[in-house]
Amino acid sequence: MEIQNLNLKLKETANTYDALARISKIFGVVQIQKLFPEETDPELSTLYIIQLNPIIQVDPVLLEQVLTALRQDPDVEYAEMPPHRKLI
Repeated sequence: MEIQNLNLKLKETANTYDALARISKIFGVVQIQKLFPEETDPELSTLYIIQLNPIIQVDPVLLEQVLTALRQDPDVEYAEMPPHRKLI
């Protein structure tokens, strides 16, 4: 199982700068990118993609630790692995 990124949504009430600063310090987080950079809609403008260190991507224990840390942040609405997609 190889996970490239995680999906993250901040709460609309979050102080974005402070929340992203905390999230960027979580072990294994390499980069944080807005999913919709130019979006002004509050629902879409709080969606992010978290790029993980390759070591985290292949270690299920470390991956779960990163997800737990993200989910425990008071400004995070949700953090999840992207859905598995398979071409048929």
